[in-house]
Amino acid sequence: MPDCEHLLIDGYNILHAWAALKGFPVNIDIARDQLGDTVRIIHDYDGIRITLIFDGRGREIEVVRPSNDITFSYIFTPTGETADKIIEQLVANANRPQGILVATRDNMICETINAFGAQSLSPEALMDWVCTCESGQMEKLKKMKKDSDTLWRIRYKQ
Repeated sequence: MPDCEHLLIDGYNILHAWAALKGFPVNIDIARDQLGDTVRIIHDYDGIRITLIFDGRGREIEVVRPSNDITFSYIFTPTGETADKIIEQLVANANRPQGILVATRDNMICETINAFGAQSLSPEALMDWVCTCESGQMEKLKKMKKDSDTLWRIRYKQ
């Protein structure tokens, strides 16, 4: 697990890097939602703030919180403005850029954010993190089930 407080995800960059999400070219909205659903476990299991940034949609910057949770957001840049620019601005203006991790395979973004003190994460490493959280969650659920079964047997002497 990387050490960070805020994970910024270069949305379309990761969408195009992950083979499992390349199958959604007809409906980009579904692909975006699938990406959000996939990385949500990092937010929920590891308690990391996540912001997915996507290129241009509309006249102004738009922030969407699919679950009304302030620590899990989508940002859509204004039409004509790139996610790269917003990512770089978020890192440059952060009080503690060392606590920011940016998931992208864009080398220019990596160089820029590294200069500010943030770290980058490859699409493959992001997927590994998702898998680690999923495994951890499954182990936690198994332990909870085992503890519950034990308690049930003790209470009802079975």
